[in-house]
Amino acid sequence: MKSQLQLTGVILGSLLSVNLQACNSLPASNQGNSGSPQKLVITGSSTVAPLVAEIAKRYETQNPQVRIDVQTGGSSRGIADVRQKVADIGMVSRAPKPAEKDLQFHTIAKDGVVIIVHRDNPIQKLSDQQITAIYTGQLNNWQEVGGKPAAITVVNKAEGRSTLELFLEYFQLKSSAIQADVVIGDNEQGIKTVAGNPLAIGYVSVGTAAINISKGTPIKMLPLEGIQANAQTVRDGSFPLSRPLNLVTQGTLNPQQQNLLTLPNPPKSKTLSRSKPLSHPKNEQILIGMLQVLAVCSGAILVLILGFLVWETRPILQTISLNQFWRDPGWHPTEQAYNLMPMVVGTLGVTLGAVILATPLGILSAVFCQYYAPTWLSHGYRRLLELLAGIPSVVYGLWGLVVLVPLITQVQPPGSSLLAGILILAVMILPTVALLTEASLASLPSAYWRGSAALGLGTWATVQGVCLPAIQSGVLTAVMLATARALGETMAVLMVCGNVVQVPDSVFAPVRTLTANIALEMAYALDLHRSALFASGLVLMLVVAGLVVLTDRYTDAPEY
Repeated sequence: MKSQLQLTGVILGSLLSVNLQACNSLPASNQGNSGSPQKLVITGSSTVAPLVAEIAKRYETQNPQVRIDVQTGGSSRGIADVRQKVADIGMVSRAPKPAEKDLQFHTIAKDGVVIIVHRDNPIQKLSDQQITAIYTGQLNNWQEVGGKPAAITVVNKAEGRSTLELFLEYFQLKSSAIQADVVIGDNEQGIKTVAGNPLAIGYVSVGTAAINISKGTPIKMLPLEGIQANAQTVRDGSFPLSRPLNLVTQGTLNPQQQNLLTLPNPPKSKTLSRSKPLSHPKNEQILIGMLQVLAVCSGAILVLILGFLVWETRPILQTISLNQFWRDPGWHPTEQAYNLMPMVVGTLGVTLGAVILATPLGILSAVFCQYYAPTWLSHGYRRLLELLAGIPSVVYGLWGLVVLVPLITQVQPPGSSLLAGILILAVMILPTVALLTEASLASLPSAYWRGSAALGLGTWATVQGVCLPAIQSGVLTAVMLATARALGETMAVLMVCGNVVQVPDSVFAPVRTLTANIALEMAYALDLHRSALFASGLVLMLVVAGLVVLTDRYTDAPEY
């Protein structure tokens, strides 16, 4: 949803603002006697599709008797499908042509077409003549336009795409004159192609390019005629390659079409933005206000915790240097030695070991439950995972102490060790990975399986090649939550790891984690000793914060 709102904020112009009040309900006459869902098919431009898909979701929420199917394929497909009555509404990202007078064009937005290159390409601008020469094969090396000596990879749009038509019209070219190295279908494919090839040049929707740049995709937009492509220049028409985005219908509109195409006339000074994407009903406004208050409270609590840790750590930081936390001969607070390194290593060791074990087992468990297990077995296994997730950590620790540690002792004394901590944490976090991964698999659209079946792929090939790549951000989130739980676990590792302050030389060596160290010594710690324990807590919090930032960076990346 976030990316769709960004798109609406970028393309601006006379942006679509569907009158949700008019869409709150359909006339009773439009509902079948059987109460079966009504279907609305919308096909066409991949540029318009993300915006229409977001509107469709809102419409379906408020009209549960209607199902809207949004399909891409280019503006030409949108026109053809409407004429052949295959689609109720077409999406067209260009102005109407004289031969299309039989159709009704409803302009919903403005967008632009922009030239893009890789972010590492030193080229900052190209003239119209240079772009024409590149696309017609007269210039084929970046050095000829001021870049590095390397061959240019020309990326072009497929026939029938309105983006191609606008590009050809602006540069006064014929399609046959284009000398392309790569031909792509939609904007996202063009973005991925240029982002993956530092020598490529292409052209895509301004909105799509802006969204991807905001996500960190390594591309950049080049100006045309000295004018940068942005919301303002597209809205006021000063950007040369601007175009209207339209929804197209034919003949008399049915009630669903009328409701979906109801366009208010807001003041020209107002545009949709990320902060106010669409008008909300009153109860939604109240809910949003409550959520904002809760979000502020959550942030405030986090800031207070961090501030408290920093304040309590202040005495030790004012007394010793930071180097002593890593170079002191050991952890001996009574001797003014505060080396945290062995406990940091112990913490990371048990956590990483547990995650390495639990992640593949959790993912395979989710795949088994979702696609292979019979219903009765899947249901029972899922309940078992939920039970494991709810068992208190002290129970895990007690089990590890009386069962797991003696077993390890038979192999290599003393039994209480890094290995024991890894195994007990792996069992604790496995349900988190499995249940969240299964939830992600369950949310995948059925179209993934239909498309895979059409290609003749088996179950495992579909799971491995389609489903798992599609939910990579969900899996990463599950692993992050499991890792955070492992980092913060106290009682279980306190009972099975041996709590010896040392850098382990094998998995059978005892270790002490940061959390176990705090739990062991806080009850009697005073003065600098107490402050040093708060310092270890601050280190642990910074490790978790780094993990969250790292995970957020990768979960924001475009999905498969």
